Amino acid sequence: MKRILLVILISSVLLLVSACAEPEPKVLPYPGEGAPPPPAGYTYAPAPSEPSPEPTPAPTPSPTPTTANDMAISTIKQYEEVRDAAIEQEGNDVSLVIIVDYSTSPDKAMQLGDNFVRLVKTFSEDENPGKEIGTGIYNYLIGVYYPNEELVVMGAKVSFSPHITW
Repeated sequence: MKRILLVILISSVLLLVSACAEPEPKVLPYPGEGAPPPPAGYTYAPAPSEPSPEPTPAPTPSPTPTTANDMAISTIKQYEEVRDAAIEQEGNDVSLVIIVDYSTSPDKAMQLGDNFVRLVKTFSEDENPGKEIGTGIYNYLIGVYYPNEELVVMGAKVSFSPHITW
């Protein structure tokens, strides 16, 4: 039951994050030679006589391997306060959830969340953390909950930020 609720929570967060993504630029018909640049958010279609160029896909990191996820989960579960943990990934967005004992304080929950992000970064192709978590290629959303699904702390770290915002 708890895993189902975790998956629902993670899916909801991923849906929210994807809804905030920037839209694709709109394509206007080819205006002819010497046309001014297109307005913001628009591009021109190629000239009719030109072959359509192959779109170059944006480089996206491959998903975090399951073994890396398993290693991060098994390591974070070694903390005595941690009852369960889960990782979900959609593209560059990684959602992390930890279930902790009721005796866990919010400060300790933040430490566990910080450690979990560090573990995932270490075991995945993301940049290894140093003294700070550091920048990387993934966006992280970390939620720490009590067994009754009460939120203890929630944090986020975007790829270009060196730390988690709680």
